[in-house]
Amino acid sequence: MEVRSNKVIFNPFFDKKPLGAVLKNDEITLTVRFPSHYKIWDLTLIIEDDEGEIYLKEQFNISISFQIDKIGIYWYCFKFTDVYGCHYLVSSENLDAVISENHEYLWQINIHDPFFKETKWFEGKVMYQIMVDRFYKGGNNPPREDVIIKEWGTVPNYEPVDGVVYNNDFYGGDLQGIIKKLDYLQSLNISIIYLNPIFKAYSNHKYDTGDYLQIDPMFGSEEDFIQLCQEANKRDMKIMLDGVFNHTGDDSIYFNKYNNYDSIGAYNSKSSKYYPWYQFIDYPEDYMSWWGIKTLPTVNQDNKDYQEFTDRVLRKWFRLGISGFRLDVVDELSNEFVMRINKVAKEENKANVLIGEVWKDASNKVAYGKRKHYFNGHQLDSVMNYVFKNGIIAYLRYHNLNVLQNCIRNVLNNYPPFVVNKLMNVMDTHDTARLINNFAYVINPPKDKAAKYKMTEHEYKNAIVKMKMATIMQFTLPGVPCIYYGDEAGMIGFDDPFCRGTFPWDNINMDLFNWYQRLGEVRNLDVFQDGKYQEIYAYNNVFIYARIKLSRIIVIINNSDQAFEYAVTGKDLINNKYLESVIVPSQTGLILETN
Repeated sequence: MEVRSNKVIFNPFFDKKPLGAVLKNDEITLTVRFPSHYKIWDLTLIIEDDEGEIYLKEQFNISISFQIDKIGIYWYCFKFTDVYGCHYLVSSENLDAVISENHEYLWQINIHDPFFKETKWFEGKVMYQIMVDRFYKGGNNPPREDVIIKEWGTVPNYEPVDGVVYNNDFYGGDLQGIIKKLDYLQSLNISIIYLNPIFKAYSNHKYDTGDYLQIDPMFGSEEDFIQLCQEANKRDMKIMLDGVFNHTGDDSIYFNKYNNYDSIGAYNSKSSKYYPWYQFIDYPEDYMSWWGIKTLPTVNQDNKDYQEFTDRVLRKWFRLGISGFRLDVVDELSNEFVMRINKVAKEENKANVLIGEVWKDASNKVAYGKRKHYFNGHQLDSVMNYVFKNGIIAYLRYHNLNVLQNCIRNVLNNYPPFVVNKLMNVMDTHDTARLINNFAYVINPPKDKAAKYKMTEHEYKNAIVKMKMATIMQFTLPGVPCIYYGDEAGMIGFDDPFCRGTFPWDNINMDLFNWYQRLGEVRNLDVFQDGKYQEIYAYNNVFIYARIKLSRIIVIINNSDQAFEYAVTGKDLINNKYLESVIVPSQTGLILETN
């Protein structure tokens, strides 16, 4: 791309109204400003649909308003003529306009149908993710004979046996354990509890579903689950489950590879009613599976019987008391299948929420050659926000503020505001290293070293400092913060399985716990539900932004090695005191309610 000038003023983050994806038939206004000395003519807006066909081509002067009457993804640029000839205005990495001779790097507009307003309850909340086996032992559920029961607090198994990691080590956490800790969660201002899979399965992680209609006996009974939903509801908490509908386990009632179920599974006979659910290459040993992992045979989502069965699964758990599903590997589900899941969820209750697991920009995702349409109003309510997480880590660990700035701008430009306000803002999950480990001296060491790695006192204290800055942003940027169980206690662990340790109930870092507790209290402000985001300052490793509604909250993150002074007064919400002058020390953050 050849850049002749960086002084042309257009960035959709500032110069497109409204910001973000747009409701079908709503008015859109774009404003472009050239320097006064720069003589141009024939300024033309060109909009293409997702197939590259021209949707709109219209000349204008400075501002243009228009409507788009069909949902989908559209791409646009500007064409103009100056004394040197014909050129294009296209997008740079941070969405600023640059002049190019090529028709590429187009800006994006997503057009969507209305979403269900009943899901607005989700906004402004705080989530908490729990792997049930690793949280708390509350009951006396009989263990299976084919698993390894480990002592609470020991390192999860990571070494393969005969080349296979069986994920069959358990610690005894269960649903009754969660019930007994609901008051603890309430003290953190938790409103949504997201559970990793709880259905019967062989493994400790349960992503290899054995029976979608049964609670895993090691976690408890269906009665325990109903009690959990009821007790949570008494505390104004909602339960969200993990929905794994792309694949089942090979050790399942549906596949039954090891004859552990009283059923004729797809592996047992071609006459099985489950046989059409799967895709065999060379029956019975060779079949389609998730990422080639043979314990996870993928299902045929186009099979009508499987679709109707999934309907039953969804309806059962919604009717037992849950308020949403997080859809595992949603990019491997077809558009049609996700729309069907959405339809069933909203039929049960329009307030039911669907969150998709997507690791990158979900607004224009292409998977297996197919464009996804998560945000057209008929699929997802929102997604896991790994985009912000990666930007925050890039900024705090590698001092790359531009990456964070670009991540935020692109999400707010590409996503519907409805989706943005419900983003599941994670800083770590069962699939990634613990937040604190992102600031260790080493990143992702080999498993034998990761299992034994101990932070030095200096390293741990430095990581806590970074962790506090990260969580200020997690709790104040648009979206819904999600705490991964134990982060508030200071849990440490590199990638799976070390990020899946047991909760250290006898060794909670009370400084961190109090920190998360205070952030949870700050979240009660209405501005964090759907307040406008405003970028204020991003320079020399200092990042300042505001959330604005009836009140105005300014967030200052000082990731530099010098104190930063800012000319504003207001209430320091973390320390609960009024500041006549604001000086933010190096490596700290501030949440300020201004006058």
